Parts: sequence; C-alpha cells; structure tokens
Amino acid sequence: MGGGEDAYLISLRDVTERKKAEKAIAEARANEEHIEQLERELRSLAGLASPPQTVVTARKYGVVKLIEGFPDSFHNLVDRYKELVDLALEQQAYKVKHNISGRLGAMAETLGFYKAGPRDVVDIHTTALKEKTRKIAAAAKKKAYTGEGWIMVLELMGPLVSFYRNRAQGVSATTNPKI
Repeated sequence: MGGGEDAYLISLRDVTERKKAEKAIAEARANEEHIEQLERELRSLAGLASPPQTVVTARKYGVVKLIEGFPDSFHNLVDRYKELVDLALEQQAYKVKHNISGRLGAMAETLGFYKAGPRDVVDIHTTALKEKTRKIAAAAKKKAYTGEGWIMVLELMGPLVSFYRNRAQGVSATTNPKI
C-alpha cells in the first residue's frame, strides 16, 4: 500500500454459540421462575386445605377430613386422580379421547358419599400432584402435570357442587361409593 490510500481492517467473530448459550440460560431462568410460581400456588392450595378454625366445628358435627376419617378411600381417590391426570395429558398429547369428565363426575359422587368438601378435593389434588412430580426432573413435564391438574381440580369441583345441590333438592344420591 502506498501513502495516502484508505485502508480497512475487518474483524469477524462467530457469536452463534454465545447467542445459543444466552438463549438457553434465559429459557432456563424463565422455566425456573415458572416452576417457583407453580410451587407457590401449590403451597397456597395446601394452606387452604388445612385451616385451623373450622376443624373444631367440623369435628363437633361429625365431619372430619377425608384423609383422617377414611384414609384408604382417600388414597384410592388420589390414585384415581393421578390416573386421570395421566389420561388428560395423553389426551392432550396424542389427541385421543378419554371420558375424563365422566370419571371426574363418578369421583365427585364418591366424594359426596363420604361427605367430602372442597378442602378434601384440594387435599386429593395436592397429594396427587406432589406424588406425580416428586421424582420428575424435567421442568416441562412438571409444568404439564400442574397445568392439567389445575383444570381437573376445577372440573372436579363442579360435579361435587351439583351432587350437593341435587341432594339438597331431594334428588336421590348414590349410596354406593365408586372406588
């Protein structure tokens, strides 16, 4: 190069791997935050399941928590609920059809037979989700179980409310629990 000529120096660096790593770290942080939020919600539900003030009144009138009064039935219902969560995930993933609503309705009848209330439903829900997610490391799978669980707990409350409404209006109720 002679004097007075313009010269340019160009330096190129491949930052593809760094960008991928940054993206993976950001996704991991977002997943961690979401899992922490779901765990806080689960703890909140667990807190609702065991209020100290109503227990005395409930026991006075012969109403006890399902897990205390009928522990075997409680655990059977938890197992049924876990199975339904698996079926709901299968239904969502593989577009197959399971009669989840019907099975939740039958479960609500069983809960009604035991005079279970919303707190018992929350106990079943939280116990089932804890058992299902205890040994799962994948955040996406925990998120899927928790998401389906939220939908199912709400769907289970509806038939239970209908059971009690029908009973209050004199409609005959099931006398045999379907466990």
